[in-house]
Amino acid sequence: MKKVIFLACFLTQFFYSCVEPYSPTGKENPLPPEIVSITPSDTQEDVSLTQEVVVVFSKEINKESVNKSSFNLKNEDGVVLDGEFNFSEDSKTVSFIPSSEFKEAANYYLTISRLIVDSTEIPLNLDQKDSLFQATFETLYSIPSILSVSVAKETPVSVSSLDKITIKFSEAMLKSSINKSTVLLTNSEGVVDYNEESMELTYSPNKALLAGYEYKLIVSKSVKDISGIELAEDKIVLFDTID
Repeated sequence: MKKVIFLACFLTQFFYSCVEPYSPTGKENPLPPEIVSITPSDTQEDVSLTQEVVVVFSKEINKESVNKSSFNLKNEDGVVLDGEFNFSEDSKTVSFIPSSEFKEAANYYLTISRLIVDSTEIPLNLDQKDSLFQATFETLYSIPSILSVSVAKETPVSVSSLDKITIKFSEAMLKSSINKSTVLLTNSEGVVDYNEESMELTYSPNKALLAGYEYKLIVSKSVKDISGIELAEDKIVLFDTID
């Protein structure tokens, strides 16, 4: 009896060892696609404002499976960015080109799901889990600065010609941060305005300044650029007036 059972087991094992494993592609041991690399890399902090997001896969990807649901980039407010997907000739590399530039000093969040499949409909392998692949990166930023001021200590200014003071910035500034509390002139009241096209601030005194006085112009460091980045420090300019 034991010999019969042993022989039956041997024949069963031999039979199954000769059968190819099930494969949706008809090939032996099909491998699912995997993520090989991403650019920018996860946690990168110096990303260009015009950077494309590039993902390299291990296999040819079904282009139809790549869309906002399976591959998306969100900003800090959780809004999915609009953009265009491009593919390499072998369909292993996917590039996402945002419709507009990134903001300075901002975090962005990349999410890729198993809705992405290869050319034979095998889903993306994410460490054998049904989780999402996520990465985050931060963009570069530059601190705004003041390029020029129309008054200076070295050159006394005639009060008859001083109807306004002009300040030129290095980049576009946030207009709402420019007001009477952030731009001041000692012993004077005036109107503060900002021209977004020329990136110039103007201070226009309500009354003519007095001759023979030293005035102090203060631009607070709380003045910000359009990305919300403040000046490095308060800008203080002293100047003298003459008739």
